[in-house]
Amino acid sequence: MPLKKNSGKPLLTQRKADPARIVAAAIACIEKYGAKHTGVAEIAAAAQVGRQTVYRVFPTRKLLLEAVLTERLRLMAQKLRPVIAGYDSFEDAVVNGSIKSVATSRGDEIFVAALNEIDHAGAERYLVSPGSPMDDFMSLVWSEALTSARARGELRANLKDLDILNWLRAVLLIVTIREDLKPREVAALLKAFVVPSLVTGIPAP
Repeated sequence: MPLKKNSGKPLLTQRKADPARIVAAAIACIEKYGAKHTGVAEIAAAAQVGRQTVYRVFPTRKLLLEAVLTERLRLMAQKLRPVIAGYDSFEDAVVNGSIKSVATSRGDEIFVAALNEIDHAGAERYLVSPGSPMDDFMSLVWSEALTSARARGELRANLKDLDILNWLRAVLLIVTIREDLKPREVAALLKAFVVPSLVTGIPAP
């Protein structure tokens, strides 16, 4: 009995789709071509899968871009968590750690490019809606610092971790958008309005 001829398609198109592989390919394409010029054809070629495979995993371009954002957040969280946890006081973590966090997110060109490709409503939902990947990001980055701060008795007793994380996220988003603010100005705002609201015994200047 003669052997069947190869279909000519890349081997990976006949396998189960791997979301992580597609996301990695999308990131590589955005880095190479820019987000505006990265389409399904380029991503499929980079991932060595068919375009239909990409559509099965990510039915819309926005979903794929959001997956890229989530992966970049994961990588940023890995970098920031030991930095935030390494400060000797929660005041330093809030002030210096927040400045570092803002610089990290602004400096991630893939994250910024993907976010700019999502419509305004979609970006807002991704960044601020309850249950969004930003919840996981904030928890990963700040949970160890919060635990240490509570052990040192630094945090106001009536504050829950979730409330603190939501407050910090709102502040960080505002500061990140305000690109006109210099680090010393950001530090002054954090010391005046954020630190006194979280840390016991520190009055507003």
